[in-house]
Amino acid sequence: MMLVLVSSGIYGQDSCCVKYLPSNNEGFSTDERLDLNGKSFLKTINVQQFRFTNDYTGNFRNPGTLFNELDFSSYDLLNANLSFSDKNNAQKIVFSPFRLLENVRSNLLLNTRFNVALKNNITTIGLAIGGDNSDPRLAKFDALRKRVFSKGAYCIPECYKDKNDQEKVRQQNQQQASDLLYEYDMERTRRVFKWSIGYNTQLFSILSSKGDSPVTDSLNFHGLKSHNFSGSASYSLNNGQWVFSAGYNYILSRKSAEKGQDIIPYQGVQLVASYRIVSFLKGERLKSNENFIKSLYIPSLNLGLSYEYKTTNGDVQFIEDGIQRSRVITPFIDVLITPSAQFRIGIPITKNKTVIDQKTLQVGALLQYSFKLTSL
Repeated sequence: MMLVLVSSGIYGQDSCCVKYLPSNNEGFSTDERLDLNGKSFLKTINVQQFRFTNDYTGNFRNPGTLFNELDFSSYDLLNANLSFSDKNNAQKIVFSPFRLLENVRSNLLLNTRFNVALKNNITTIGLAIGGDNSDPRLAKFDALRKRVFSKGAYCIPECYKDKNDQEKVRQQNQQQASDLLYEYDMERTRRVFKWSIGYNTQLFSILSSKGDSPVTDSLNFHGLKSHNFSGSASYSLNNGQWVFSAGYNYILSRKSAEKGQDIIPYQGVQLVASYRIVSFLKGERLKSNENFIKSLYIPSLNLGLSYEYKTTNGDVQFIEDGIQRSRVITPFIDVLITPSAQFRIGIPITKNKTVIDQKTLQVGALLQYSFKLTSL
């Protein structure tokens, strides 16, 4: 780090302020002090600490009913989601264990996630890897740190004899630290791209059956329901003001555990867009908010629309529920209060085509609740 004494016109004092030219790993802080020639001033801290951006796409990326239990789009430390609809209820957790380890620097490891879900007595277990270009550890942010934090000149309170002046200087230092850190974080999250590649396996509630009843054994012959391969990406602007995301799923699935049921392939896509129409906190109230300080979380009201498509060309006798093709359009509203209190209300509009070429149109209701931990 490089410390440069500069003249300050504050209260008529000279050489009472220290201009800091940050190195690659440092920025400003207000909680530590450094001694310089017997005088203290606010020290800098490591801005590459666990300042993960809150994932606004999160488990909310897929608001529909076709692929929710397979979704890996959460990039937080922990994301627990409950989804209730007229036809499907799902409970799931996505966990990123490497975010608990301070010495892990790999963007790939930090975004490695495990998925566990339960939907209609079907258990889903999966693993995904991914990336996040807003990670403050990335080398591309070195220049940003230098550009932003080099603006700061921190004054030494002890230079001033009057205690009121000393307190004013401390408050000025703290305000400057807060403003520059906010500028740095907003610039870092101005354009955020995240991606994920994952695999899930789904299991029937009874993995196997062996007994005196051949009928029961035949109905529970298979324990494995499906293999699922997926990829997804999201792009957000201005720390979640706009969020766009897309996903693809390739699924090898059987419709039941009954003996003789073969696995057939399905394919599906998801497209989602959302916009933050109202921010509940702004300005200094936002900067001082504990959740924003930890994870840049902005309490807000978001409006969005999702589209899902799933189809199969498999043998008609093995197609689940006889539905050959499904399209789901879901307008939704997200109410983001805190990481532990997030709700989504949606209206899925489903169009199905069956194996006998019957077409149906259904309108339902969807309620989701999500709990998040970005970091500890």
